[in-house]
Amino acid sequence: MVDLAFKPESLSAPAGKEVTLELKNSGAQPHTFTITGLVDSGRIEAGQTKTISFTPGQAGSLTFFCTVHGQGTMSGKLTVN
Repeated sequence: MVDLAFKPESLSAPAGKEVTLELKNSGAQPHTFTITGLVDSGRIEAGQTKTISFTPGQAGSLTFFCTVHGQGTMSGKLTVN
């Protein structure tokens, strides 16, 4: 996470398998990594790193976003196969 973007902006994961991500906030503002109904990292302050785990249930496309800046400003796509 940096400024108003996720890098990378797209991820992929298998359905039904646990996904573990290490989130690093390289920006100057706080951010979250949120997929509605699936995972919310909570607030990650500038310079901090947090590890999260979640299991996407079915194939499809999910939007991850920062709740601090809003889905329309800072988001990305998770493709679940």
